[in-house]
Amino acid sequence: LNPGLYFVIPYVDEVAYKITTKDIVLDIPSQEVITRDNAVLVMNAVAYINLTTPEKAVYGIENYTWAIQNLVQTSLRSIVGEMDLDDALSSRD
Repeated sequence: LNPGLYFVIPYVDEVAYKITTKDIVLDIPSQEVITRDNAVLVMNAVAYINLTTPEKAVYGIENYTWAIQNLVQTSLRSIVGEMDLDDALSSRD
């Protein structure tokens, strides 16, 4: 519910989804990434998620954890793909 005074009638009003607003730790599976100098690295990652608008996470997309996982994998490949091998091994951010 939005802020303000609302009346919830039992057995008439239902909770559509229960979703946590705590921090969620999402393990990103290992994947092969090619650097700028054509070296192949096997990388994995951990994503910390904090939902600020849960209604968009529930109604805006079918599976928000799957979408975030794919977004992190794509971003990781893009960022490491622009690095040399030495830069990728020395930078963990």
